[in-house]
Amino acid sequence: MSRLIPPEGRSALALGLALLTLSCGEAQGPIEPEAQPDDSLPHVIPPQPAIVDAAHEAGSRKTFHFLPPLVPKAEYSEEFDPTLLPYLTVEICRLSGEECMGPAIATFTAESGPGSETLRVESDPDAPQDPEEEHYVANWDTGEFDLDPAVTYRITVLVLDRRVGWADVDLVPNGGGLRYVDTNKYVPLVDRKTLAIKFRIGKGGLLVAGPDGGASDLAGGLLHVDVPAGALAEHVAIFVDPVGGEPVGPVGLIPGTVFDITPDGTHFALPARLSIKYDEASLGGVPEGWLTVLKKLGGGWVEANDAVLDVGENVVSVEVDGFSRWAIGCKVKEVLISHDKKELNLNIPETVQLSAT
Repeated sequence: MSRLIPPEGRSALALGLALLTLSCGEAQGPIEPEAQPDDSLPHVIPPQPAIVDAAHEAGSRKTFHFLPPLVPKAEYSEEFDPTLLPYLTVEICRLSGEECMGPAIATFTAESGPGSETLRVESDPDAPQDPEEEHYVANWDTGEFDLDPAVTYRITVLVLDRRVGWADVDLVPNGGGLRYVDTNKYVPLVDRKTLAIKFRIGKGGLLVAGPDGGASDLAGGLLHVDVPAGALAEHVAIFVDPVGGEPVGPVGLIPGTVFDITPDGTHFALPARLSIKYDEASLGGVPEGWLTVLKKLGGGWVEANDAVLDVGENVVSVEVDGFSRWAIGCKVKEVLISHDKKELNLNIPETVQLSAT
């Protein structure tokens, strides 16, 4: 049976006249926080910044990059992932404050778009044989639309119904207006011209799994998700984000192993396998034999059943029936202490300090 650990563990517990403090391994501070992306649906538009990709906003999808002519060329190392094309959508809307005004004015997919234009995979003409220079592109011919230079337009890229990035367009009536555009925040565009909307998504940033299953190394290879065939009735875009700020506490969370795997609430008809890598240098004195996989539940952590530790590969894996926040931490064991005919279960292996007056 899984055992629930309150959010701070049982770090100070009264038992009769006894005071107990617990710890797991060496004392460690909280894991440093990392900004998390907002992947809400496109009709809910967050405030600034106006360009969100891996090069412009911390916490964005780490393998998603807009490309020239939208933004200057960025540095990236991930291999291009062309398999996402069937699940991608590019939407363009008018902004009013922080929200889109009405429905999208243009929508591009692999199957359809304004006129005969569709979203597609294309090679860089300067390096047609280089797969690293492949990218997604859709050409937005603004001459086909009645646009207003006084309005800001937003380009949003989605995988299924989840946003991976967006860029706001500052439309000017003629070329003379381009010099007034803040290109650190906006994509400059002359009205009636065509804009090539180019972007790339590298492998390891997300996984689309469906009725036939799906598997991928994510988060820079720190986590592997394997969804078997038959586990999902429809396609789901799975995002993985490293998490900071969780107190290490008596559950001994290992830095670099805490991840939000979303969409939260996803339920698998068949168990998926989750494998998390750890760095021995981050154990802080916790013996490897104590490691297991923990799931965040409410304000505390629950030990997963039947976690498998591979000390040779520095990996702990477990079967899961859904997604949430997962981490590597200490195994939960129990010791029974009685005093004045009262009983209390404590988590070990830990240091237990007793004092009484």
